[in-house]
Amino acid sequence: MDTIIEDLFCRGYTNHEILVLLEESNVKLSLRTLERMLCKNQLWRRRNKTDEAEVASFIHQQLQTSGRHHGYRWMHQKCWMAGIITDRETVRQLLHLMDGRGVDLRAQNRLRRRQYYSRGPNYVWHIDGYDKLKPYGICI
Repeated sequence: MDTIIEDLFCRGYTNHEILVLLEESNVKLSLRTLERMLCKNQLWRRRNKTDEAEVASFIHQQLQTSGRHHGYRWMHQKCWMAGIITDRETVRQLLHLMDGRGVDLRAQNRLRRRQYYSRGPNYVWHIDGYDKLKPYGICI
């Protein structure tokens, strides 16, 4: 049972969500019992933070890929899902240091345009969603 609880905890479920999932498996625990089990297994949400150098390395890696468009809340969630325990303030400060221009653009609600490298005409098509193209007879 400890491995199931540890797995659910590491996936980012809250204590109440863990209790609901355990009840579906016919395991009934109180909230306090679950908290005791988590403490016994040394599973804390805000203790044992990951080293800031490792957090900075992960954020730098994300900024090289599609993560460059993410704000600090989303980046904090990605850190959490990757097993990196940190607080939002640390992520916010690191993002400001590493991608100050991106932070300013997101603060002004301006997006960076995508860059395409195509091999020739009509090789890449970009379709806009919503109803922008309806006046021209194109429905998506």
